[in-house]
Amino acid sequence: MQKFWSHALDFETIKENIILKEGVKYFDFAASGLAYRPIEAEIERVLATYANVHSAGGESAEITSDYYENARAKIKELLGCEERYYLISCGFGATAAIKKLWEILGIYLPPATRDRLGLRRESIKELPLFIISPFEHHSVEISLRQGLCEVVRVPLDGSGLMDFARLGEILSANKGREIYGVLTAASNATGLKIDYKRAYLMLKAHGGRLFVDASALIAHENVDLGFCDGMFFGAHKLLGGVGASGILAVRKELLRGEEPTFAGGGTIKYADALTQRFIIDKERLEEAGTPGIIALVRAYLALKLRKSAGLEAIKSREEAICRRFISEISKIHEIKIYGNLTAPRVPIFAFNMKGLGADALAGVLGQKFEIQTRAGCDCAAPYGFDLLGLQPDIEMSRKPAWVRASFLFIHDESDVDFLAEALRQIAQIRDKITFVAGKYRCGSVN
Repeated sequence: MQKFWSHALDFETIKENIILKEGVKYFDFAASGLAYRPIEAEIERVLATYANVHSAGGESAEITSDYYENARAKIKELLGCEERYYLISCGFGATAAIKKLWEILGIYLPPATRDRLGLRRESIKELPLFIISPFEHHSVEISLRQGLCEVVRVPLDGSGLMDFARLGEILSANKGREIYGVLTAASNATGLKIDYKRAYLMLKAHGGRLFVDASALIAHENVDLGFCDGMFFGAHKLLGGVGASGILAVRKELLRGEEPTFAGGGTIKYADALTQRFIIDKERLEEAGTPGIIALVRAYLALKLRKSAGLEAIKSREEAICRRFISEISKIHEIKIYGNLTAPRVPIFAFNMKGLGADALAGVLGQKFEIQTRAGCDCAAPYGFDLLGLQPDIEMSRKPAWVRASFLFIHDESDVDFLAEALRQIAQIRDKITFVAGKYRCGSVN
């Protein structure tokens, strides 16, 4: 790596090197990180000798293969993976890693394959049980509903967190079954954390396994891999990770078979017209075809940047950001903020403004103040029904929605204050806001 990466970086230096249009205030880090100039420069250096992997003899191919495998090894170090973990690069987000994990566990079949085989979950005996949290992303919850498994969703408790008492009851009622827990380490909607270590110990006491979705957590801190059997995330959530790969870290004993979940280039040791033999390397075996070479290198560089910022320094800064935002937003009586405000969290917040729809609020923030937030349900609609106190709608005409503001360590109190002041101004004139020709018009802040 270049000298730039050889020492700790202060937050201001990092902020100055983010690629972002001048004047734009970006509060959408839970959706995606932003590009980072030194990382782009490093990628350009890697591209100077780029070639495809899976071959020997060509100098550029060997150099690129070294870059790729070095990135994998360094990511393992940065995530705290022990020798008992494989690390697999999967597409360009957590969803690809989730699909890969379901394939490894044998619970995913495309609908057309199920129809061809005449498979119906109701007719299959001894399906595995998957226990999920109330915070889960659609990519976890909905894909499991369509999988060859039974899914039980743990509800919220009275404090708006996962009900561990209910988790204990579910485990006790299913003794002797094949059980898996899938929990997000932090909600991508409200930022609230789940005590996955406690869940892991409870599952282990009943012979179960735990997988952790780190997508909303990874930009801020690591998952302790000593307290799960696998972990996945989209590295594009990291600062500098734009275009990075999905990452799956999984305990080695879960990849027991000699065949890949999908055969392709790079997985074959020998093939003729009648037979084939697959390679032994499990990580390469599950990365059929041309992998996302630059995507994995980006994932490594983004994690390296996070380390250079300092995990403890990140924690301290982001705790201050959370305190400031909660304090300032609580002064705006027209704002309803969702979720427990005293529980452990990452700096992600969901809120609505009385008398103004979520899309309109996000639109005015963007058009009038150049503030980038996100409106919708953040692909966590089941949790959204709980947050907003809505009942499931048979006609599917009502959907939960809010505005999400998500911060990162590069923000400071002045950024928080800028957003809060914009919300105050909008609250004062919200009844005058109209939508004309694709633009919001709102009185004095036009």
